[in-house]
Amino acid sequence: MFTLKKLNVVKVVNTESKRDELLSKGFTLVTDQKADLTSSSEKPLDKMTVDELKEYAAKKSIDISGAAKKDEILAKIKEAAQGTN
Repeated sequence: MFTLKKLNVVKVVNTESKRDELLSKGFTLVTDQKADLTSSSEKPLDKMTVDELKEYAAKKSIDISGAAKKDEILAKIKEAAQGTN
């Protein structure tokens, strides 16, 4: 599912072809549920404990080596999310 916005108009579409069509009409991609690291069944990343973040990173195959503190782990997870967009 993709959420796109143009001025004050928000459109939600399910297919990549519809997404691309709206992008060509000047809409910008707000969210791409496939690339979203958080799903509705998971709590927000910033609310997770260090252990939950480590488990999350392992499940998503995100390398968090060298990160010991919560802020560092969050930064690596968010960096990985940026790399997938």
